[in-house]
Amino acid sequence: MDFTQNEKPEVDGKGFVLSNESGVQLFEKGSTVADLLFGSVAGMLGKLIEYPLDTVKVRLQSQPMGHKMFQGPLDCLKKTVQREGFYGLYRGLSSPLVGAMLENSALFVGYAQGQKLIRKFLHGEHDLEDLEALPKLTLPELCLAGGFSGIAAAFVLTPIELIKCKLQVQEARMYEASISNRNPATRFTGPFSIISHTLKNEGLTGFYRGCGITIAKSAPTSAIIFFTHETLTRSFT
Repeated sequence: MDFTQNEKPEVDGKGFVLSNESGVQLFEKGSTVADLLFGSVAGMLGKLIEYPLDTVKVRLQSQPMGHKMFQGPLDCLKKTVQREGFYGLYRGLSSPLVGAMLENSALFVGYAQGQKLIRKFLHGEHDLEDLEALPKLTLPELCLAGGFSGIAAAFVLTPIELIKCKLQVQEARMYEASISNRNPATRFTGPFSIISHTLKNEGLTGFYRGCGITIAKSAPTSAIIFFTHETLTRSFT
């Protein structure tokens, strides 16, 4: 079988197809595999771009009030690079990088499943194999499906955020302990160190502290994101 690609990939009604003699369909449109793949790539690239700014934000928020380490965002950026090198801006990246891939995948898969649940329980539709042949959902219904995806993503995001934040604020915690003559905080060597410490001292539930507020934040945010996306898409097309 000849898989030589002679032209750019084309998109038909249901999937992404190579323009060659074999007509190989790479991904079925709306499939779980496509949602997982595209969501993972989008999440990874987004996290690489935003992470240095997130590190600055978290360090500014967590510094001791009585003995501020940084005078502002630019000062935090400058001192972080001076003391820890450029890598300091990406401290703890591995955990949120994987987390962003899982979170975005959960968003895409949750959004698709949310639409199927709405079709099944609100419209009584049970043959959901060919979604292209079914009537479009209304924008409020798509907004509801987006909220469902946010709930699914929150269960992935909460443990990842806990690990990320503990690594990001570690230097500030050590500094605070030194100026207050307290015993130094536990120093973590990386994500696995935090995972081990949390399991040993708090159990599995320790990873889900703040999950409720994460759901309260993620559900409406995702609903707005997907509602805006669908509104603009329909407007442009």
